[in-house]
Amino acid sequence: MVSEFLSKGKENARTGRELATLLNITMRELTQAIERERRDGQPICASTGNNPGYYLAASKEEMEDYCGSLKRRMGEIYKTRRACVKMIKELPGELEGAENGKAEYENREQRGNNSRSASAWNH
Repeated sequence: MVSEFLSKGKENARTGRELATLLNITMRELTQAIERERRDGQPICASTGNNPGYYLAASKEEMEDYCGSLKRRMGEIYKTRRACVKMIKELPGELEGAENGKAEYENREQRGNNSRSASAWNH
C-alpha cells in the first residue's frame, strides 16, 4: 500500500517519482493506487508548492486544505470541459446524421448536469 510509504504532514511529502521507484510501479499505477486508497479511507493528500508530493494528513486542517485544492481543480476542469463541449458544436460532423448525434449528446449532457448532486461541488 502506498500509504505505508508516506509520513504525516505536508512538510514530509514524497514525490510521485520517488514512490513509484520504491514500489516498482509506473506513475499511472501509482496514481490509480492512491485514488483507490483515498476511496478506501486513507487520508492521502498531495501538494504542488515548495515541497511537492504525497503525504498523510496530519490534521483536519491539512485535509481541509487538500479538499479545497480539489474543489479549485474541479472548477478549472469544469471550465475546460465546457470549452471542449462548445468546440463539439462548432466542429463539422463526419456523418450525415451528425446533427442528430450532437443533439443526442447535448441531451445526455443536460440529463447528467441535472442529476449531479449539488453537494458534490460544494465539499
